[in-house]
Amino acid sequence: MMTATISPLIDRCQIMDGKPIEFVKSHSHLGNIINARMDDGDDISHRRGTFIGQVNNVLCYFSALNSSTKCTLFQSYCTSFHACELRRFSDSGVQDFCTASRKRGRKLWKLPYSTHYHLLPLLCNCLPVFDEIYARSLNFIYRFVSHDSDLIRFISQ
Repeated sequence: MMTATISPLIDRCQIMDGKPIEFVKSHSHLGNIINARMDDGDDISHRRGTFIGQVNNVLCYFSALNSSTKCTLFQSYCTSFHACELRRFSDSGVQDFCTASRKRGRKLWKLPYSTHYHLLPLLCNCLPVFDEIYARSLNFIYRFVSHDSDLIRFISQ
């Protein structure tokens, strides 16, 4: 419904030299995928795929190392979670990302698929992925609310 009112406006948008602005369904900007639906699904899916690839690289290239060392490499190379602070926790893509993380954790420690996921953070001495994302979000909010700038504190409240 909203796209019907926006679409004619987009068709008429022009850059200064008279060329029309191209309309795309999604676009990568500063490493984030922005789509026409105004949701995070494409970006989270892309980040999930990148994460799985990073973990598979650690597992492939360092398969001869013990699990503890691979866990350290995992923490260093696979847990950047860029822009996770801006995600909605109710998004199904976040849950899919967490599921992928648990599956990769089991592979990292060579555990059977039936191993309960609550054991994985204890083995790695880290937070579960969902808790890590949540903690980063709280830290992000706290930095804004307690910022030195009066303007930033005012906007955040």
